[in-house]
Order: sequence, then structure tokens, then C-alpha cells
Amino acid sequence: MASANVIKQPAAAPWALRDLPAFPPVATRLMQLLAHQEVEIRRLIELLRTDVALSSEILRRANSALYGLTSQVSSLQHAVLLLGFDQVRALGMAVAMGSYVKTALKLQPLRKCWRHSVACALVSEELAKASYLEHDRAYTAGLLHDIGLLGLMVNYPREYSNMLAVANDNCFDLRQTERDLFEVDHGVAGSWLAAQWKFPEEIAEAAEFHHETPAPGGFRLLGLVQWSCRIATAMGYEVVKPPEPLSYAEIHAQLPAPVQQRFPATIEEMRAKVDPRVKSLE
Repeated sequence: MASANVIKQPAAAPWALRDLPAFPPVATRLMQLLAHQEVEIRRLIELLRTDVALSSEILRRANSALYGLTSQVSSLQHAVLLLGFDQVRALGMAVAMGSYVKTALKLQPLRKCWRHSVACALVSEELAKASYLEHDRAYTAGLLHDIGLLGLMVNYPREYSNMLAVANDNCFDLRQTERDLFEVDHGVAGSWLAAQWKFPEEIAEAAEFHHETPAPGGFRLLGLVQWSCRIATAMGYEVVKPPEPLSYAEIHAQLPAPVQQRFPATIEEMRAKVDPRVKSLE
């Protein structure tokens, strides 16, 4: 992947990420399997059946009003056919990530981190649709852009929660505060975890550089995630309060002109698309 950004992963595991629980292997295999254009539904069903929680959640979501289905879905194959591979991959990653951070979410500041990741995934999906890009890839990149942050909070939930409170109260720079406390910021931590978990390079890039200023001109996946983070924050799904917050209208005005025409023009329109789905994944 050609990129102006150079990913600089630590040669050794940052100490704050040592002994981190393994990412659910079924989620990684699901991502790899659905990366191929031609995938047998039989292989996908076999994989999903290895994880009872994931299978149950896919069936539950397929039967929820959120997807607008009128008939009862009683089998995984039926659910996959109705939802489609893109929705199954996105839902699978969301369920896996939610399960991975579940214990840490008992602390309110850390629930904000999870809500930000989910909101960013949903905004990325909408931006991708408006840009005629692959919206399932965008959703996954948005969901996983803060895996470094989520990894730190899983390993050190109370310490990370306290750090967020201090950073918020004093308007500290989040990444510098992380480096002071953990000797690594969540961007570098995220790109390292993406490599360890064998995620696509585009996920590592989004993890490391999502706080950088989006490049002008047309979108590609990294820029899309960078804009999505800003939009999610403007909608109130921030991790910490930005020192100079932009409004939704200001951000919308900075999007490429063709994207502006196809992307929700008001924060109310965007909330109608995002808020119910964030709640459904909490």
C-alpha cells in the first residue's frame, strides 16, 4: 500500500501491552475469509458455528427490528443470506470487539471509548457510501482504529480510566499523556497490535495515523477514518474533549464537494443513522 505515512512499530512488545489477552481468533479468521471475493457459504457457516456467542448474536441481530426483516430467522445460513457477507463481517467484528472489552466497560470513561469506536465505524460506513468506496472495509477500519486505546484499557482499565479523567479535566493531549504513563501512545500501540493480530495493513495505518490531519482532495480509507473520528467527536462521541472542537457543520463544509452532496447535511440526520445502532451494540 502506497502511503505518505510510514508505520513505525516497536521492535518488541510495549510493556503496557504484554500479557494482553489474545484477540478472538474467530474474528480474525472471519476477516481473512471474507477478504476473498469468492467464499463458500458453507465455510463461513462452519466458522461461525465455532463461536456460540457470535452465532447467537448474528441470529439475534438478524431477527431485530434494526434490519427490517419481516420473517423469523431460525438458521445461520438464513441469517447470512439475508444480512449479506458485508453485514456479517461488520457485525462479527463489532461483536468480537464488544466481547473483548466487556470487562473494562464497567467503568464509565471506558464506555465512552467503546461508543466512540462504534460511532466512528458507523460514520465511516456512511462516508464510504457517499464516496462510492467499500463500506464494509470502512466500517471495519473505523471500528478498529482505536485498538491501541482499547488494548491499553483492557490491560489497565482503572489506570486508563483515571488517566482519561485527568486528561479531560485539564485539557491534556491524550497521546502525550499516554506516553507519560504507559511509554506508548494508542496510535503506535494500535499499529503494533494490528501486526501481531495479522490484521490488514490498512487497519494498522488507520490505527496509527487517525489523529493526523486528513489530506486534501479525494478520499481513501485512512482519510475517511480521520474525518470520521472528527465527525463522531462533533456528535458527542468523544474520548476526551478536543481543545478546539469543530462543529458538525464546519466539518461537513470541509469534506470534498461531491461527498458533501451525498452525506447527511445536518447533525440531526446523522444522529438518526448512528444513535440507534450505537445503542444496539452496547
